[in-house]
Amino acid sequence: MKLRSHRQAKYKDKVVLYRATYDITLAKRGNAWVVPDDTRIRETLPSLRWILKQKPRAVVILTWLGRPKRSGDPQYKLDPVAKRLSSLLHKPVKKLDQTVGPKVQEVIEDAKAGSILMLENVRFEKGEENNSTAFAKALAANADIMVNDAFGQCHRNVPSIVGVQKYLPSFAGPLLEKEVEMLDLVRKKPKRPLVAIMGGVKIGTRIGLIKYYLKHVDYLLLGGALSNTILAVKGVQIGKSVQEPGVRSVVRGLNLMNKKLYIPIDVVTSTDAKGKGSLHRRPVGRVSKNEYILDIGPDTVALFSSIIRKARMIVWNGPLGYTENKRFAYGTRSIALEMAKGKGETIVGGGDTLAILSQSHLLSKYDHVCTAGGAMLTYLEYGTLPGLKPLFTR
Repeated sequence: MKLRSHRQAKYKDKVVLYRATYDITLAKRGNAWVVPDDTRIRETLPSLRWILKQKPRAVVILTWLGRPKRSGDPQYKLDPVAKRLSSLLHKPVKKLDQTVGPKVQEVIEDAKAGSILMLENVRFEKGEENNSTAFAKALAANADIMVNDAFGQCHRNVPSIVGVQKYLPSFAGPLLEKEVEMLDLVRKKPKRPLVAIMGGVKIGTRIGLIKYYLKHVDYLLLGGALSNTILAVKGVQIGKSVQEPGVRSVVRGLNLMNKKLYIPIDVVTSTDAKGKGSLHRRPVGRVSKNEYILDIGPDTVALFSSIIRKARMIVWNGPLGYTENKRFAYGTRSIALEMAKGKGETIVGGGDTLAILSQSHLLSKYDHVCTAGGAMLTYLEYGTLPGLKPLFTR
């Protein structure tokens, strides 16, 4: 099956509902909320420019940002995103204060040809969280076609992703097509040796992918807090380190002796959970009871790097340490640099991963930067997502 491509749609004089992944953590500077990292916005620029060249009547952007607990919370409003997009496109982007309703309909009807509008954060709406059919119909009512470019949110079965596609002719956007194409290389046409790197905190939701990787990759390198859980299950002392509760029995179901599986052999610790105290490099198994593991150690970096240098394809999602504190970003940055220098084809993704790679000015060094985190992992495991199913044609 193939995706119904954006190139198959007719755009002239149509209102295009453009579904994007602008799930950005805003930062407060003074009294204003701003976009600290515009990577996800920049990734959509080629798509939007292409659509605008097709002379639509208007492009209406739909997305969510964060998980607001109350409607209208300023730190989740999309005004800073619209402002940044306007600056990057060199074109006005009109931000609306609602997602559906008479005012939205009126603004869209009055829009001049080629206008760009951005609806308010769809997660402010109860209909989105309740998976309301009526809300999906309301979203679709103001557009003629939908271009789904939101691969990073396609793992969610919600009105703004799945429901609206039932009521509008829907097409895969350029960015979404590229995401699927690149991840399909990992699944269907991998270059060998194929190396997968996985970090982050939670392991429970990634057990299925770890099992998939152990069957299909040549090397699986694990770091971050999720490797703490594996160490603990193996009976290794991890002190006060973060581990995921309630998943030990599931982790025991993994073949932890698999020769493809590599976990840290040394770590960097601190007696403070945020790493404010002194640092110590410890061989695995020598962590004190009052210490926190916050990064992989230099021996682990050397081991992982030796594997990366052999790779012809590498897929990476999740930081390998507590990168919120720069003192514990060494492992992640070292592996990122090794990948950038290597000859293997590189695919990286995940919000936290992209943040540190952007800070390190390394994003341009990789063959593909996936705008997704959870969706990337889910697609690699299953080969499809709820938001993609309506786009497949036989």
